[in-house]
Amino acid sequence: MLNSGKPYPFSFDRRHELKLFGYYRFNSHWQASLNWVYGSPNPQLTDEGNVSAPPGQTNSLRGTPYHRLDLALSFSVKTGRLEHQLKASVFNAYNRKNVAFYTIDYDPLGNPALKPVHLFPMMPGVYYGVRF
Repeated sequence: MLNSGKPYPFSFDRRHELKLFGYYRFNSHWQASLNWVYGSPNPQLTDEGNVSAPPGQTNSLRGTPYHRLDLALSFSVKTGRLEHQLKASVFNAYNRKNVAFYTIDYDPLGNPALKPVHLFPMMPGVYYGVRF
């Protein structure tokens, strides 16, 4: 019987999520935007491999909250019938090490432990586009 017959949280049970977006146009050429995302931690599977939860506590472990800040600055100009846009952006601007999932790792004595696997670090980007 799974979890000793007791109910337990669904694997994707994210209780809280907040997303904030801001956009500002300085003039006809320059625009800036920001995007901030926060999510409360999901339950982590603890009944895999040799790492098991005590009876009645399936998915009782929660990781760390997820949050990041994305920033972008763009410049656009129209020349004749073409509109050019140059954009610089930063994904995860404060380089938060968000946990994607956990793997099972073993110490030298063979004892299992959960090891976090992190998502993307800070990543800059550049974009150039033409509209006609």
